[in-house]
Amino acid sequence: MIHRVLIVEDDSVVADMVTDVLSALNIETFIAPSGQAALALYSEHDPDLVLLDIALPDLNGFEVARQIREKEGTTPRTHITMMTAYAQSFFVSKGFEAGIDDYLSKPILPQDLEDHVATLAL
Repeated sequence: MIHRVLIVEDDSVVADMVTDVLSALNIETFIAPSGQAALALYSEHDPDLVLLDIALPDLNGFEVARQIREKEGTTPRTHITMMTAYAQSFFVSKGFEAGIDDYLSKPILPQDLEDHVATLAL
């Protein structure tokens, strides 16, 4: 079950939409507008899911995913879903190499986000 989601997104319009969708599902959200903020919030809140933009103002999403995986060690993995407008195979492959589990292509529709979270809750 998904209870806490870390949204790593520097575009406030996207972050607000994602927050609204997840709040309607009674999911607690935390927003990180940068990679460094994401790593701090990840450690502080232990999210069930990380929704991770790739183009961030400091660390890119690939590096954030790598560092999260390093921090986890052998503990159960947090699901990381990459959110990107760059859904070409090169970027998706690079995401999987960094440790992401899945991806959503931008623009993300609210129903697609709901469906994605529902599949993770099974």
